[in-house]
Amino acid sequence: MKKYTRPISQSYIVDTSLPMEYIRSQWISGYHVAQISRGQFGYSVIMNGGMIPQRIISSDTFPTMQIRDQLALGLRITAISGYQGKWNIVMTLDNRVMNQYVILQSTFPSQIIQSYWGKGYRIGVLDYINGYWVLSMNRSLLSSAQSYAIHNSIPIETIDTLLKGFALRDCKQIEDKFLFIMEGNSSKEDVIQISGNELTKQAIDSAWGRGYALIAMQMAKSSNQYAYWMRDSVIEISSLDISVPPQDSVSHSMFDLHIMSCHDCLSSTIAMRMRAQGYLLQKDTSSAIAMYANYASSYPSSKAWIDSSLVLLARPIDSVHKVNLGSPINTSGSEWDPVPSPDGQSLYLSVRDRIGGEGRQDVFVAERADSLMNGMWKNPVSIGKGVNSQTGEETIDNVSTDGNTLFLSGTFPGTYGKFDIYTAERTSDGWDNLRQMPRPINSEYHDESACLSSDGKVLLFSSDRPGAIGDLYVPMNYRFADGTHGNIDVWASIKTDTGWSEPINLGDNINTPFSERSLFLHPDGRTLYFSSNGHPGMGGLDVFVSYRLNADSWTEWSIPKNMGKAINTVDDDFSYKISVSGDTAYYAAQDAPDGLGQWDVYRVIIPKNVRPQPIASLSGKVIDKLTKKYIPATIIWEDLQTGKKVGSSTVNPIDGSYFIVLPLGKKYGYYASADGYYPSSSNIDLKKQQFALSKKYDIQLSAMPITEEKELTVELSNVFFDYGSAQLLEESQPELLRLATIIKEKGYAKILISGHTDDVGSDSFNDRLSLQRANSVKNYLITLGLSRRILQAKGFGKRKPRSFEKTEEANAENRRVEVTISGR
Repeated sequence: MKKYTRPISQSYIVDTSLPMEYIRSQWISGYHVAQISRGQFGYSVIMNGGMIPQRIISSDTFPTMQIRDQLALGLRITAISGYQGKWNIVMTLDNRVMNQYVILQSTFPSQIIQSYWGKGYRIGVLDYINGYWVLSMNRSLLSSAQSYAIHNSIPIETIDTLLKGFALRDCKQIEDKFLFIMEGNSSKEDVIQISGNELTKQAIDSAWGRGYALIAMQMAKSSNQYAYWMRDSVIEISSLDISVPPQDSVSHSMFDLHIMSCHDCLSSTIAMRMRAQGYLLQKDTSSAIAMYANYASSYPSSKAWIDSSLVLLARPIDSVHKVNLGSPINTSGSEWDPVPSPDGQSLYLSVRDRIGGEGRQDVFVAERADSLMNGMWKNPVSIGKGVNSQTGEETIDNVSTDGNTLFLSGTFPGTYGKFDIYTAERTSDGWDNLRQMPRPINSEYHDESACLSSDGKVLLFSSDRPGAIGDLYVPMNYRFADGTHGNIDVWASIKTDTGWSEPINLGDNINTPFSERSLFLHPDGRTLYFSSNGHPGMGGLDVFVSYRLNADSWTEWSIPKNMGKAINTVDDDFSYKISVSGDTAYYAAQDAPDGLGQWDVYRVIIPKNVRPQPIASLSGKVIDKLTKKYIPATIIWEDLQTGKKVGSSTVNPIDGSYFIVLPLGKKYGYYASADGYYPSSSNIDLKKQQFALSKKYDIQLSAMPITEEKELTVELSNVFFDYGSAQLLEESQPELLRLATIIKEKGYAKILISGHTDDVGSDSFNDRLSLQRANSVKNYLITLGLSRRILQAKGFGKRKPRSFEKTEEANAENRRVEVTISGR
C-alpha cells in the first residue's frame, strides 16, 4: 500500500470465483477496476473511485480477436488475470492512451520494452500468466520516465533506494520473485506491505484511515501452475485507429486486415463504414459500393448494415436546393443551431462573438420580415439577459409548439452533472431567467437536446446516462469507435400530476451502442428526426427520420431512414429542425464554400419521402369580447370522441396570440381558459382530412357576471346533435361538464337554455326541435348534479337568426344552443 497526498476512494473483494456481480454493482456506484489478480485460492479485485467505461473479457483461451475488436473501438487493456489456462482481460475506455501494443510470449520481453520505450510507449500491464509474459505498451499524449525491477522480496526498508526518485506504480509476485514498475518523479515514497496472516480487513481499513491506498493485492499462487501451460508461440496485437478514414492504399489494407481478422465484430462494421467514408471523401462512390458488396456474403451479422449501406450509396441523389440565409442572419463569425418557431415567424440561433450579445456565446432571435414564401429575416437580436450572460455559453436546442418555452442546454451554476437541460419562459416583459429542469430529466450525466411534444405531455431528450443500448457505458466526449459523442441515447419522460416520470429509453430501433442526439420531434407527435453514427450512413453523424408506430407507446418506432445523400455528408450532420409544414429544414454548416463565416445557417427543401405527416394548425388571438384587449389564457384541446384532454398550451403574454398543432384523423374541441372569463369553445373535424390545413380564428372571451343584476349569454359551440334530431351526441359531454362545473363553483341560480334552428322546414317543426334540443341539454345538466329549479329551457326556432344569408355556412351558424347565466 502507498500513501497519497489526496485520498483515493477504494473498495476490494477476495472471492473464490470472479466476482462479476460485485464488480457490476461497483461500476454502477462509480468505481472502476484498478487491479485484478488470480491465485490458487481465488480472485482479488481492487476498485478505485471514478466512473470509467470498462468491460471484462473472460475466455478459456487468450481472446485475441475480442481484444483486437475492443482496441479498435478505443478501449485499452488495463488489467489481466489468469489461472489454469483461463483469462480475464479488463479493458477500459482510457482516452489518455492513444495507441496500445499487446504481446504474449514465453520469454521475458525486455527487448520489446526497450524498443517501445524508444518509440514513446510506456508499460501498461506486465505480468506472467498461464506460462506467458503478457505485456501492453501504451503511447499517451504525456509520457513520463519509466523503469522496472525484479527482486527476490519486497524491500520495504530500502524502498527509496529501489525507486531512485521514481513513484511506485505496481508491484506483483511472479513465482518466487517480485516485479516492480516505477514511473515519473516523486519525493520520498511512503510504502507499506501487508502480507500473510497480517492481511486482514481490519489491517487494510486501518491503512486506509492513515491515507494509504492499495496499489496491488495478490492471492498466493502455486509455483508449478506455469510450467504446464508453457508455449513457444508469440501473439502480437496492435491497436488500429478506426476513427480516421483511410486515405491511401496502405491504410485501406490495414483496415481490410482488421475487418478480416476481427470477423463479425462490432469494430469491423465501423471499420467498413470508415473505409467507405475514405472512398467518399475522394468522391469515389463506386469503390465504396464495391467494398460493401465484397464483404456482403462473409459477414452475416452485419448483413442488414451492409444491405442498407448499399441501398443508400446506390440511391440517386435527391434534387434539393440548399440556401445560405445570408445577411443579416449570417456574419463573418459563427451562427448555428437554427430553431424556427412553429408559427414560422421567428428564427432562434446560437451565435458567437456577435455585436449586441451579453457574452461570448449567446442566443439571438430574428423575426420574419415578410411573407413565408420570400424567406427574408430582420436583423437578429439578443433574447435578453434573462437567458444570455457574460460568462455562460448558451446554446438553444428547441422551442415549444406554442412558441412560449425555449429549451437550452449547458453547464451553469448549480448544474447537476456534466451538462443539463434548461428552460426559459416568455413573459410580458420578454424571456424570463433560465430555469434548470428537475430530476429525473437532469442527472449527474450529460443531458441535452430537449424537445417537448406539441401536446405538452412528453419531453424527449438525449442523455449518456447508464441504461443506454449497448453493454458499455460511454460518456459524452470520450473517444469511442469513430467519434467523441459517446453512447448517448434518446429518452422520453412523461408529464404526470406529480412531475416528470422516470425517463424511458426509446429502444433499439432508435438507439444504438453509439450516439443518437440532436433530436427534433415534429408537432405531428409521431415523426422523429435525429442524428446518429450508429445507423448505416455516409460517415460521422447522419440525420435520420423514424415514425412512431403506436400512439400509446414511445418505444415502438419504424426502422430509421437515412435522409439521403443530398442531406447527409461524410462529416457530422446535425441540428436539423423541420418546419411545421414539413417541407423545409433549417441547419448549420461549417466552413462551407458559400459560407460567410465559420458556421452559417442554411435552409433546404427536404425530399417528400422523409417528410412528416400532414397536420392542422390553428392560430389567432385571445381577446376580451368587449374591450378587444389581449387576455393571458391557456388553450386546451380535447378528443371529442373520447372526451379526453389531448393537450394544452399558453397564449403569448405579449400579444395574446396562440398557435396549436393537431394531428389529422380526429374531431377536436378546443377552448380558451382565463381567470374571470367563460371558457369560449370551438371545434374542428379532421377525421376525413388528408391534407395539411391552416386555420386562423380569434377567440373572444366574455367576462363572467359578478353581480346578480348582470347576465352572460354564450353559445355552447361544442354541443352536437344529428341533423333534425334532439338526441345529444356523446361528443357534447366535455362542453356540458365544463358548464355544470362553472355553475356549481360560481353558485349561479338562474340558467336559461335556448335552442335555435335554421330556416329549413316549417315553423312548427323548428319550434319543436329547438325546444327539444334545449330540454336535452337541461336534462343532461340535471344528471350532472344541477338543480332542476335553476334551469329553464326555451325554443326559439328560426326567429333569432345570426345570419340572414342563404348559404349552408349561414344555416350552420344559426343552428345553435345558447345559455344565459345570471342570479348569483
